[in-house]
Amino acid sequence: MREVLADTKKAVRNGVRFFFCNTNRGWEEDVLNYLEKKMKKQKSAIAWSRFNFPSHMDRVKKHDVVFMYANGVGFVGVGQAAGPVQILDPGQSRRLRKDRHCEEWRVKMTDWFSWLPDEDAIYWPSTTLYRSKTFFDITDDEYEDVRIAVSKAFLRNSSPVNV
Repeated sequence: MREVLADTKKAVRNGVRFFFCNTNRGWEEDVLNYLEKKMKKQKSAIAWSRFNFPSHMDRVKKHDVVFMYANGVGFVGVGQAAGPVQILDPGQSRRLRKDRHCEEWRVKMTDWFSWLPDEDAIYWPSTTLYRSKTFFDITDDEYEDVRIAVSKAFLRNSSPVNV
């Protein structure tokens, strides 16, 4: 994982894709960041069926990189996908949210490379871009500056992940 973050251009040339996942921090029904904490503990990036760009989540494959973004804070975590998206139907016991009557889309991580405390989160000025997206592919060249800057910041500030 360290090698992928150290040279994102090479990683992209080798077929690695990079994604952004909004943790739903600050969402009015989740004032205690329950969903974000559960995603961290379960080593998963999760979205529910009513979100923009579900096709982006369909693109995830093993070894792809997912940056976790907390509204109002910045990038807080980065992990490597263990495989493709899993879609859990309402009523399945493995779901994070049992109260939702829609599909739960989940990408399991092999592990989190890093999860930063809020005070060390990586601020990115284009927060309006991220606020409107739940899960988004940032592999294209137009997001190269984000991938490189955030990757380097995680390499500098990586901290052990406690769940």
